[in-house]
Amino acid sequence: MVIFPKKRRRQKGQAAIETVLVIVPLFMVLLGILDFSVAIFVMDTMEYAARQGVRFAVLQQAGSTGHQDDAIRMAVRNNSLGFLSNASAVPDSQLTINYYSLDPATNTWVSSTGAGSNAGGNLVKVGVSGFSWAWMIPSWRPGTNGQLSISAAAADIMQTCAGFVCPAR
Repeated sequence: MVIFPKKRRRQKGQAAIETVLVIVPLFMVLLGILDFSVAIFVMDTMEYAARQGVRFAVLQQAGSTGHQDDAIRMAVRNNSLGFLSNASAVPDSQLTINYYSLDPATNTWVSSTGAGSNAGGNLVKVGVSGFSWAWMIPSWRPGTNGQLSISAAAADIMQTCAGFVCPAR
């Protein structure tokens, strides 16, 4: 069978179009997988940082500043793999620290503020809220302006303070 040169050229063009039709969707799927993987990694890092902040708080440490809340925020920032290290981009208002005491009459946790709120037996909750992560391809993803808002929190019961004297908040 003889293939004419004109037909051979058309077949070469057809192979190029088929290749493009396969490679473009393949790269879109690969970028989507990579994008979601990075977002999950960032979310997991925020959860880890919040857990480390609670761990630091439970041990009743005050750090170099002498104020426990400042030391907890520093522990969260230090364990965030650099995502939260810029204090101007991620202000302290996004790193929340709340204390709760148990109300024996209703057997519920109620918010506790001021001196003594970090006493042993109280609950401490450390959270990271409103951290924005930009997608690699923002037009494909949900969120405000193509950004994902990440929040994470962890909580645990405070240990008794050494010598029953708790650090300043």
